[in-house]
Amino acid sequence: MGYPFNEALLKLLQEMFTPAEARIALAIPNNLAPIIARSDLPRSTVGEGLKSLPKRHLIYSNR
Repeated sequence: MGYPFNEALLKLLQEMFTPAEARIALAIPNNLAPIIARSDLPRSTVGEGLKSLPKRHLIYSNR
């Protein structure tokens, strides 16, 4: 994400994201590679995370 690692950032991210959501967010491509290919989570978990993250205003979705 471009932010320098520090304990305060880690604590904030741990409060904002569930472990699965964090892995999904890290797998969101900044190129054209599919999210499912960059994540080692089941397709259903990725789908659920991609629905919950915009609802919690952690990522933007135009859907």
